[in-house]
Amino acid sequence: MKYALRFAKNAGDYLTGFHEAEFESLCNLFHITNITIEAKNEDIWIVNCDSQSVIEKLVSRSVFLKTAIKLFCFSNSREELYIQLQNDSILSSQIVKYLTSSENGFKVLISTVNKTLTASGKIDLIEELLGCLPEFEIQINLKDPGITLHLLENYEHEAGCLSHCYLGISLPCEERSKVMTEFSIKKRHFIGNTTMDPVLSAAMSNIARVDTGNLVLDPFVGTGGIVLLCAYHGGYCFGSDLDYKTVHGVSKPSRSGLKGRRRAKDECIRTNFYTHGFEERFLDVCVNDACDIFWKNGNIFDAIVTDPPYGIREGIKMINSEIKLNSVESHASMQQNSPIEMFKNLVDFAAKHLKKEGRLVFWMPSLTTLSSFEPDLHIPKHPGMKFVHFCSQTITNTSSRCLVCLEKIGDDFAEDTKSQVCVDYYDLGPEVKFRDAYLNSIT
Repeated sequence: MKYALRFAKNAGDYLTGFHEAEFESLCNLFHITNITIEAKNEDIWIVNCDSQSVIEKLVSRSVFLKTAIKLFCFSNSREELYIQLQNDSILSSQIVKYLTSSENGFKVLISTVNKTLTASGKIDLIEELLGCLPEFEIQINLKDPGITLHLLENYEHEAGCLSHCYLGISLPCEERSKVMTEFSIKKRHFIGNTTMDPVLSAAMSNIARVDTGNLVLDPFVGTGGIVLLCAYHGGYCFGSDLDYKTVHGVSKPSRSGLKGRRRAKDECIRTNFYTHGFEERFLDVCVNDACDIFWKNGNIFDAIVTDPPYGIREGIKMINSEIKLNSVESHASMQQNSPIEMFKNLVDFAAKHLKKEGRLVFWMPSLTTLSSFEPDLHIPKHPGMKFVHFCSQTITNTSSRCLVCLEKIGDDFAEDTKSQVCVDYYDLGPEVKFRDAYLNSIT
């Protein structure tokens, strides 16, 4: 059976590669092998799958799938579609059988890509569509239909010409809107300046293949926006951060209109988990330098999902190793750390503490005015980890950030093995710092 899958376009986010990364990761998570991609037309894919339950599994987790249609037919124009319906009696009878099979009736949904149709235009299109089918008793139910006949039209972005039509039965795709609504940052009790968008947090969890009962770590947890969505997917979450005030919820409020005020006593990561019913999945958060590992050796975590500081809005700092960690001065004496060293330390940590086939998912910043970010050259490599996915989010005309996914492949390496990069993307010479170049490019 063929299905049309329409992926959401994130207006203003300019996301690249997320559809493919999330789709592959969810197929891998659910052990789905009986699905093949037949065609890709921008954000609409045609896939072959012999089980509707498989598609429903993907839909239940994906935050980028906006529409899923069990196809009756598809064509390059309306005229061609109408001819198929009029000339193929078996096809048209099958559609009528579906539409009359539910006691709750049906509705017809018209959706378009790259073009907006008027309400009257949609009504005319519905009448034309139903007019191509054999006569039958029409039982319309717009509020709670048992069946939704869905016509999806894809128009060329620049020319505005209709390029493809897809007709079939619509499957519910509610996960994206559910995540956006239930985990909205505006509604969240505890947030910060760098709290991750809920859709991107859920996507990171999906790409990391977080599943029920998994142990998940965010070593740069901040306000816990990422691990909150990992808990939503069933993970048991632990976090650490070097910022004492953020971890304990005593930093300055980030919401507008609260300048000069103190945070409420219950503003903390645990409260966000409790609000969503995930308190049992919140293990703990500690104040810790991610570069100074206190974990025992061994494969502990199923996934490490994080958004490290880039040294732009939040500084990249580490505890001065010359001062004892148990002294009061240890957290008062910080030394700046370079971005690439931080990313290398993160990969080294993942290689030692992830379970086999566990995934590390993290962000790296890039500046398009310097050079393009090349995964083979700029992502740290470790013999215990393999590169899996690379996605990017354009932030401005000159800056972006890249989501990297690495997977643990084994422990066959020396304990003191360190990750290496072919080219340090952030080394701009002795006179220029990456942060200065980044800020100068957007001002």
